Amino acid sequence: MSALGTTRPAAAPPLKAHEETGTACARLLLASIRPEVDQPELVRAAASVIDWEDFAALSASHDLVPLVYSRLSAACPEAVPESVLAAMRESYLANARKSLLLTAELLRLLDAFGGLGLRVVPFKGPVLAWLAYRNPELRAFSDLDLLVGRADFPAARRLLSAFGYATLSPENLPGGFLDWNEELPLFNPRSGMRVDLHWRPLPAHLPSLPPEYFLEDAVPVEIDGRQVQTFAPEKTFLYLCVHGGKHAWGSLKWLADLAHLAHRRPLNWALILAEARARRVSRFVLLTSGLLEDLLGVQCPIVPEETSARRSRAYRIARNNLLSAARDSDRFRELRFQIRLVEPILDKCRLLGSMLAPTPLDTEKIRLPKTMFGLYYPLRLARLAVDAAGRRLRSGPR
Repeated sequence: MSALGTTRPAAAPPLKAHEETGTACARLLLASIRPEVDQPELVRAAASVIDWEDFAALSASHDLVPLVYSRLSAACPEAVPESVLAAMRESYLANARKSLLLTAELLRLLDAFGGLGLRVVPFKGPVLAWLAYRNPELRAFSDLDLLVGRADFPAARRLLSAFGYATLSPENLPGGFLDWNEELPLFNPRSGMRVDLHWRPLPAHLPSLPPEYFLEDAVPVEIDGRQVQTFAPEKTFLYLCVHGGKHAWGSLKWLADLAHLAHRRPLNWALILAEARARRVSRFVLLTSGLLEDLLGVQCPIVPEETSARRSRAYRIARNNLLSAARDSDRFRELRFQIRLVEPILDKCRLLGSMLAPTPLDTEKIRLPKTMFGLYYPLRLARLAVDAAGRRLRSGPR
């Protein structure tokens, strides 16, 4: 293990047997997205795939087709059926076109925010593509995430409205909405683009990671020849660890983002670990570090606590999720997973309370006047119960 304060990506270790990694498709997927390409292993993994349609579907379910196509087309195109490689190429080119359009839209909006003197910090989306991959074509993304201070939220929403972005939520958001939620999805029907306007990057039940923490020392990243402010690399790493844990690690793309970020940027690991402990999210970081080393061959120089994290129930769940087809968001599944990682009892209580907090989807489905906002709480509980019953019926008897 290297000294803290430096990044030492591990040489890609041999992948485990199919029984360990799930399937031949999962084995090839992991070999295709590692930061350091092991071409002989990639060729061997490709030769073991029997059902290429399954592999293509698995790659698509994790939003990894652009990265996978770039690796396979360079390393062993002859091993991939022509029809599958052609379909992946079409997906790669479609993503490249979309990334160019979204990047141009981001720069246009940043100019408009700057013209009004509003501070906005983009994260994920194109900025993460440039920060972690240095090539926006390799990362699939479908929207823009913008973080503003809570006091600037009304002005930011008005500006986006002037650019054609609207929401189905009531124009005047009901009281309490900003307290329990962290973002407002906005959609431009003319361009088909979506912007998620955040006043905090993470849920309210994690108060130790407020928006000011991410905004206070934003750093520039070059995007298409321009300098754009985003989270510092160490804070981006911390954010992505918590974001993946928040969603029970339902997508391998999130782990790939972290692996490529750690590979390309000189991260201060001592700072990351100290911040994780101080901000009470060390379980998120330690679990992620184990996943990065075991699945993608990236060593994060973290203390031996990482070993115990690998033995946890949460680690086994996350690893299983990452090696399976990505699933739709399931709030109850994610809640059970987060309970294992959130540390203080008070934060666990906030997490449970957040399940009842009305979301933009609730306010879109049923319009209530501001004076009746309190009714959204029992209505949300009823909706969650109906959704849970529906999932149980669809899954059938056990």
